Amino acid sequence: MTRLAAIACLLAGCLDAELSADQASVELPRGAGTAVRLSIGSQPVAPSDVTWLVDDPTIVAVARTSDGEALRVTGLGEGATAVHFGAGGRVIDMPALVDPPAIVGLWIEPVSFTVPTGGTVDIRATAMDTTSALRDVSDATTWRLMDPGVARLDDMALVGATPGSTMLQAALGDVHASAPVTVY
Repeated sequence: MTRLAAIACLLAGCLDAELSADQASVELPRGAGTAVRLSIGSQPVAPSDVTWLVDDPTIVAVARTSDGEALRVTGLGEGATAVHFGAGGRVIDMPALVDPPAIVGLWIEPVSFTVPTGGTVDIRATAMDTTSALRDVSDATTWRLMDPGVARLDDMALVGATPGSTMLQAALGDVHASAPVTVY
């Protein structure tokens, strides 16, 4: 704590208060991070006044955020560990669990379809996860056409049925994408 914060804490009667965090534990996918803010009583603790130790630094890393307002816990490897934060002579232990990378973006390729009646076009879905890795998720994606009278899906191909327009939708968990389809 800075000297001014310590004086404010003394006046507020928080010297007997414990160090606390705005969350009891962190659970995040590999490659993602979350902000953690600490306080003693009702007084926030500046990240520059905090020290930390991670039991297994191959699982999580801790650093100050670029704006200096919080600490950031980032998932590096899958597993469980604990982060020990210290400030003002107090210590708090925070369990940390890192899950496999989560999908954060989904794209349909090509981005739009123009197909003749009776013609076919291959479809593909690409996903990006929290580690910024790209991978083909075509087989794991749930596909749907808004108007199956205009086009239909045949394995990993779009088949033009009758002239018109529709939308091809793809979903992978909570992440969605769509692409316009024109059949002529």
